[in-house]
Amino acid sequence: MKKTPILYSLTYVCSYLGISPHLLRAWEKRYQCINPKRKANGRRVYSENEIIHVAYLVVLTRRGHQISDLAPLAVNELKKLHGKEIEIKHDKKINETPKATIHALLLALEHYNLEIIDHELKQLKENQPLLHLVYHYLLPLIQKLGEKVYKRELGIEQEHALTSLIRSHFYSEISHTIKNTSLPSRRYILSTPEGELHEFGILLAAIILKAQGQDFYYLGTNLPAKSLVLAQRGLKSDTIIIGSSINYAQNAEQFKTYIKELELLPPHVEVIVGGYSPIKLKGRFTHLKELKSLQEWITQKKN
Repeated sequence: MKKTPILYSLTYVCSYLGISPHLLRAWEKRYQCINPKRKANGRRVYSENEIIHVAYLVVLTRRGHQISDLAPLAVNELKKLHGKEIEIKHDKKINETPKATIHALLLALEHYNLEIIDHELKQLKENQPLLHLVYHYLLPLIQKLGEKVYKRELGIEQEHALTSLIRSHFYSEISHTIKNTSLPSRRYILSTPEGELHEFGILLAAIILKAQGQDFYYLGTNLPAKSLVLAQRGLKSDTIIIGSSINYAQNAEQFKTYIKELELLPPHVEVIVGGYSPIKLKGRFTHLKELKSLQEWITQKKN
């Protein structure tokens, strides 16, 4: 029986060769260097030979050759020009791994290829369980993005663009979900303090709550303490989750004032501070730095 050849995704090829999806698509469209097959869902897939072909193009363009001159050449001609044979050495099991996907998403973000990110997020949501998606894709993606923004390799506007795309894809997961007609045993509110515009933490926390079957309201970012107190009264929540980034937490006095204003909440209401806290929390306030800790806390309360 003839063995079916292994085909590799656009994400994997770009990650393996260290190029952006935007560049590879441009080579295909403008210069017709290669003509990859497509799956039923429209996604490009590449054979071993096509990866080798692209690898020659990558090496030679980095040497200074123009892609317009290389495009008409066959693989044998590219090999002769390069002077030696290129071998593809990779573990086929890592095709479509989280690491490769995250690398490709960041490359797309670097070149403002938001349509690629939009497509990849859609595929991830359709094919990955929610909790696996959070811990193996979204959380590492956000951590890597934070590092790049801190190093000024990416801008705040790119961070906001990614936030917007994630929010749009997971709107159904973060919209308020109250499934019971009677009061549930526990109801959550999610927000960030006034002045805190980083949304990633509470976005992921909301997705975890959804996966855990919990009832919650997602109120977004930048909520004054007094407004949060009023929201709690109206929504009758007994647990509040607020997200705090490392940048926001540097202003200890601002955060301390915010926490003090939350003392107006009814005595039974618990407050979870997720992310960073510049002050020691006690009483009704619990600091959980990791999302895993939040999931464990939710499970414990659920039981």
